[in-house]
Amino acid sequence: KSKRRLHVDTVDFYSARSRTYLIKGLCDLFGSGVDTIGDDVQKLLELAEDYKQPEQGPETKEVMTGADKARALAFLKNPDMFEEILSDFETIGYTGEEMNKLLCYIAAVSRKMEQPLSVMIQSRSAAGKSYLQDTVLSMVPEDDFVKYTRLTDQALFYKDKDSLKHKILAIEELDGMNGAVYSIRSIQSSKKITIAYTGKDPVTGELKTQDNTVEGPLMVFITTTQVDIDGETASRFVFISIDESEEMTKKILAKQRQSQTMEGMINKLKSEQIIKKHKDANKLLKPLHVFNPYADLLTFTSKSLRARRDHTKYLNLILAIAYLFQYQRKTRAMDYGGKTIEYINVTLSDVEKANRIANYVLGRSLDELSPSSRKLLMLVQEMSRKACQDKGVSSKEYRFNRRQIREYSGWSDFQIRTHIRQLEELEY
Repeated sequence: KSKRRLHVDTVDFYSARSRTYLIKGLCDLFGSGVDTIGDDVQKLLELAEDYKQPEQGPETKEVMTGADKARALAFLKNPDMFEEILSDFETIGYTGEEMNKLLCYIAAVSRKMEQPLSVMIQSRSAAGKSYLQDTVLSMVPEDDFVKYTRLTDQALFYKDKDSLKHKILAIEELDGMNGAVYSIRSIQSSKKITIAYTGKDPVTGELKTQDNTVEGPLMVFITTTQVDIDGETASRFVFISIDESEEMTKKILAKQRQSQTMEGMINKLKSEQIIKKHKDANKLLKPLHVFNPYADLLTFTSKSLRARRDHTKYLNLILAIAYLFQYQRKTRAMDYGGKTIEYINVTLSDVEKANRIANYVLGRSLDELSPSSRKLLMLVQEMSRKACQDKGVSSKEYRFNRRQIREYSGWSDFQIRTHIRQLEELEY
């Protein structure tokens, strides 16, 4: 019995050089003539060209019934929509953090606009950053977001052209995007990224320069425990921090215990319908232009250079809120350049809602300290004030160490060392 003779190789059938090497190798292996092997290789090429991948069946997508649509429209037409959003978060199981939840929800909706809001949740480990991110994403249709643990340097450059357009790009931790920071910043600012790379011409087999463009805009949603974040990256995000107080911890623990009760099981069953309602509502939001007739009357701090970017975030927050309330606004139309442009106008109610959120959120974005470092500074000041009163000494005479801070705050030594470093560097 003769042993099987095998020729193992990787062949590009569209490359003449590759085919020639294959034919020569097979001729040497089998002792056949060049014409015979050449004809067989030609037949293989023709078979490969005629082969079609089996058609995949259509993806199973959630269907929006008449009742689903009515429920979603009722939500979009509710004047107290914000209250309903917060109530739904509570039912799903996320307690507290009202302003953070509203901001993240609005930012997620803003992906459909030309100037989306990107959000970075910055807090200590175990505070609940990922839970907030996951809860918000659960209310967004699956086709409208992608979530990664890590992105390599050029991963985004090779995506399909429209694969990120008006989508959410969620990354679990800032460390996971370190290699792709440049591409993410570029697509946030320029609304597209383009790479030139060397590839083979499928017909001639010659090397040629090819371009690949990935278009935005997109909303970027990231969590991090880092204190020192590159300024170029930080300026493109709205920063929020999780409430790390003991009172909030008590509320969270109570919510966790409630989830084990009959009421918790009922809320879990309700959650499925609530999540479906929000996904359907997202689908019903129409592409519209939003104009702000009150823009010239608004004011914003001008003391910091960063205010130039944060001011834009504030204006876009107003537009995003108006866009979310589009079913409660009169849709108008104007003709320009032979095109009909549909739009809605911002109302004073939209501005008032944006001001409430901006006062809470953007004030932190303008702070030179991270939220956790600011919290530590306040705790140290509080500890120092109480100790000075007890000992009858001035603050200049009072001395303390990390152990005292640790015992007073309840923070770990690692957390204190991490955040006190920023306080020292900024000379607090």
